[in-house]
Amino acid sequence: MSLPSLAYGWALRLGYKFLYPKANRILCISKLIETEFTRDFDIPDSILEPISNPVDVAAIRSASEPAIRHPGLGKRFVAAGRLTYKKGYDRLLTLLAEMDEDFHFTILGDGPDEPALRALTKRLGIEDQVTFAGFEKNPWRIYAGADAYLLASRWEGMPNAALEALAIGLPVIATPEAGGIVDVALEVEPGAVTLAEVGPEFLSAIAQISANSSLEIRPTCLPKRFDVTQVTREFENLVDSL
Repeated sequence: MSLPSLAYGWALRLGYKFLYPKANRILCISKLIETEFTRDFDIPDSILEPISNPVDVAAIRSASEPAIRHPGLGKRFVAAGRLTYKKGYDRLLTLLAEMDEDFHFTILGDGPDEPALRALTKRLGIEDQVTFAGFEKNPWRIYAGADAYLLASRWEGMPNAALEALAIGLPVIATPEAGGIVDVALEVEPGAVTLAEVGPEFLSAIAQISANSSLEIRPTCLPKRFDVTQVTREFENLVDSL
């Protein structure tokens, strides 16, 4: 996670400044984190080691069938994570209320902001188009039945839920502030990850999504470097080298 976003950031800054330079290696899951270490803490590049978050692509794809799609016409969107300010659900709901076409938005997860977010959907008049599904042990069947994964986080490290969505071929629309997804956007095929500022640009990206009710699992569009087998091999090689 990006340091400026964290509570007690001052304490972590002290720890980073005095302890991290003593490490043999520091694992960095995104270029954003690498940049913060070198820019803000003068940590030498020689001990920074990029490594991807591991995603068990085969297991996720297997668990995603059969897909679950909310009934009815229109586009289907999904997001997952704690219901907190950081995740920007309030921004998503406000944007979706401006859509002039049918949609349904499923939010997976729970958290302290749920009452406020439910109240917001009522004020916006979209309570019938939003489902607060709570924690879901297997979210991937719902991902598989959606048309896009929406990520409007105000800050992130590397958003695992978005990586898992890509693993089953679900397009991701994300804000540029959403951490490591910016790196991923440079590696995937066009249309797999769309970066869009909150506002008209994000709405335009949503408008480009097509409703897909076939319920067939799409080919993965997650870069191979995230596959758990490859990440495990890289980590083992790193440990051996030390």
